[in-house]
Amino acid sequence: MKDSFTAKDLYTGTKDNPFTTTVLDIRALELGNGKLSDPNTITVGEAGTKDKKATPIEIWAKTAGKADSAKPAVKLSGDLRTATAQLDESGNPVEGQVVRGADQIHLQNVNIHNSFTLADKAKMMADDMAAINQQAKDKLAAGQLATKVETSRTEQTTALNTEYDNLKLTGLQIDTTTVNPSLELTDTSNSGQFVNNVATVAPKDANILLDNLNITLQNDSVGGTSTAINLSGTGNHIQANGGVFDAGSVTGTGAQANALYITSTGTNNLVDFNGSVLKGDIRSSVAGSTVNLTGGSLTGDVQTDSNSFSLNLDGNTWTGGTGSSSAVDVSLSNNSVWNVTGLSSTNSLALNGNNTLNLVSSTGGLAQLGGHGFAGAKSGVTLNVATDLTSDGKGVTSVLAGTYSPDNLHSLTNTGSADNYHFGTLHVDGLATGGKYALSLESSGAEPYTIGGRLADGPDETRAHDFVSYMTSESRVVTDGSGNPVTQTVKSDADFTSLSAPAELGVYQYAAEKVMDGVNNRTNIYYRSTGQLSNSAATVVSLAAAPVDVANLESDTLAKHMNSVRHGKDSGVWVSYFGGENRNTTASGPEYKLKTNGVMLGVDTLTENNWLAGVAVSSARSDMSVMNSSGDLDSYGAQFYMSRRYDSGVFVDSALQFNHFSNTAKARMTDGQQAKADFSGNSYGLEAKVGYAWNSEGFFAEPYVRAAARAFDGEHYALSSGMTVNSNDYKSMLGEVGADLGYQYAISGGYVKPYLHLAALNEFADGNSVRVNNVSLDDSVKGAAFQAGLGAEVKVTDNLGGYAAFDYTKGDNTERPWQATVGVNYTW
Repeated sequence: MKDSFTAKDLYTGTKDNPFTTTVLDIRALELGNGKLSDPNTITVGEAGTKDKKATPIEIWAKTAGKADSAKPAVKLSGDLRTATAQLDESGNPVEGQVVRGADQIHLQNVNIHNSFTLADKAKMMADDMAAINQQAKDKLAAGQLATKVETSRTEQTTALNTEYDNLKLTGLQIDTTTVNPSLELTDTSNSGQFVNNVATVAPKDANILLDNLNITLQNDSVGGTSTAINLSGTGNHIQANGGVFDAGSVTGTGAQANALYITSTGTNNLVDFNGSVLKGDIRSSVAGSTVNLTGGSLTGDVQTDSNSFSLNLDGNTWTGGTGSSSAVDVSLSNNSVWNVTGLSSTNSLALNGNNTLNLVSSTGGLAQLGGHGFAGAKSGVTLNVATDLTSDGKGVTSVLAGTYSPDNLHSLTNTGSADNYHFGTLHVDGLATGGKYALSLESSGAEPYTIGGRLADGPDETRAHDFVSYMTSESRVVTDGSGNPVTQTVKSDADFTSLSAPAELGVYQYAAEKVMDGVNNRTNIYYRSTGQLSNSAATVVSLAAAPVDVANLESDTLAKHMNSVRHGKDSGVWVSYFGGENRNTTASGPEYKLKTNGVMLGVDTLTENNWLAGVAVSSARSDMSVMNSSGDLDSYGAQFYMSRRYDSGVFVDSALQFNHFSNTAKARMTDGQQAKADFSGNSYGLEAKVGYAWNSEGFFAEPYVRAAARAFDGEHYALSSGMTVNSNDYKSMLGEVGADLGYQYAISGGYVKPYLHLAALNEFADGNSVRVNNVSLDDSVKGAAFQAGLGAEVKVTDNLGGYAAFDYTKGDNTERPWQATVGVNYTW
């Protein structure tokens, strides 16, 4: 027998006129179970085709109630028989041959809506209140005492306040029983009758199919229970393909929102969700059930009342937990993700292929506040495994095990450490066998607590935080090659370190470290400082030192101009391009690159006492890179200068320098997050150069000594990641000894002077420091360097000339692969 029903065949209520009792009560018919009986197949809804979309059946209900008065919107019941095999002459089943297929109930393209809203509650209470008042009036009209009537009315009104609390609301109830028809022989002639025996194992093929079934519940009853699927039947194999099972949100003590509830009578069931979205808990009050989730998602907890239960994820995402005491066996396969929420425990955990364990729980959205703070909260969670953690070794399991959840002010303790780090823990009571794991921590600029260089949970801790802990080895009974039981020592061999990326927390980077505790037979995974600066700290240190390079480059540009006009007796204007690349290593370690391009414009005049005095303004843009991070420096400067050459050949140059820097730090942390900050400051400089100009038959040499002293404003800012920066003024004291050697060629209307430039430089200032999260780091770039270059000065008319120079500098902690200057002078 086959029954099919479509939307045209059924009246299932409307949104404005819903059913107040069960809309569809689908019962498997009792057709007998003789060997010639037909399969019993009931189909509700139609399947769509390539050319025609199915018209869904919309079921509207309001069936909430207390205890047994609550009714499901849809109910399935009756016996579902498994297939009956062909029997031979001896009454034994013939393999692969059946005389009747299995019974089946099939719901497809059905949408179930069941609700109890605040509006429903208000209307019901208003109706009840009107009835109470009318009853009081009738009692008074009948002559009852007013005081007695009012007392009764008050008692009824008080009871009414909780009348609609703790209501139950169910979308689909499955109360079917799977039975196995079997022939019971009554005599030696092999005759007998078929008897239905309750199945003790769910059938291999699904006998309840839910294709694109969508259940939406809304239960606004305080302390209410919403259940999308209530499974109270026995031995069923339920397969849901697609669909959304949304239990809605509930409030109040004892409230439950269940996507699936397997009751105490729902034994030996197997439930498959393929590509389905479950919003609500999976709850089981009976042992031995299995739920498979494939290619969909579950948002909710798994509650089993300490009964054995198997949950298998295959390409599925689960956001939820299992509570502190659970007998759930969990397996993850094929890129499944488990976002663990709260303290969770499993009996066992099996990992197959690539998967993700997220031990960081988010309790609110995180939003940046002005780039320096956040709203929302995250926390680390603990996942306990009562037996073994196993893996098939065919993939890598990613484990996110740490987060930073700052308050709005990035508050720090008086030690400069942050109280807002939260670390997760994977604790395995048994062995951890097979597989590779990639641990990771969310990076942050705030400073963590450490004990012996290892990350710790807080200032009161006495030991470092163990991110993973498992038994090192255990004696177990195994089977040898001959099939005999033998006792041998089994060791944990999971790898938690080789694929775990370093994390940057505050000033330093931290890496996973495996430590074996021989006393307690445990292996623990910690995160220990590598001693290497974090990308954020390296960016901060480099940006503190980089302005010196820009100021030196601008000073060299002015020096090239003064070299070209020192021999003249005219006033004029000039413009010059300058650029260069610096590769410097600070005393605290990071090596940064700085590429600068700029332009300088000046005007100078000859005074009565033969001093050439002038002023120049400049603008430069510099791009810095360090440890996958970057920074921008915009510089605007002014220089006031004087130069004179005496008849003896001695010359003196001097300059006052001022710069304003607008800087941007863009630190790319090890986990890919970016931390930014904008800040600005000024610099002040004074320099002097004394030399001698020698000329003989076109040859010339100009040896000189030069000294420059500069001071740069201290920095006080915070990165968006929580890192704080405070420093005193940065000092630079640069000494230089050098010479320009060349020959002057006469040309029509002027001359050309090519030359070789050689110099030795030394940065005498050291001890500069920047305080990052209360950790002092030396950002000095000190030491000697040698400079060599080529240049030329040219004058093409009495009023027009120019110059160009290219230099290379190399030292202990500095290198300038190229530095170029090109300028034009116009005099009158």
